[in-house]
Amino acid sequence: MDDGLLVTNLHYTNYIDIPRGTETGMTKDGLFIVKNGEVIGAAKNMRFTDNFLNLFSQMELSRETFQAVTWLEMALTVPAIRINSMNFSSRTKH
Repeated sequence: MDDGLLVTNLHYTNYIDIPRGTETGMTKDGLFIVKNGEVIGAAKNMRFTDNFLNLFSQMELSRETFQAVTWLEMALTVPAIRINSMNFSSRTKH
């Protein structure tokens, strides 16, 4: 990625409109600004509000970078993903 945001952790996600697949959530402890392919600093946490179909249609899986995560008390190893455009609707004050 040349320029953009690197999201490494989401605090929660909740559906706003289940039939349409619209959800919202917050980044947590891991939102970084990327310029010219390098992380140049941290950004304030942000709220996203977007549609799963929109996100899935833009998703690219990495073949090299995997991350161990815990979800519902299960340890998972998942690939990093890239999404070309995600709707961030607001930012936090902390």
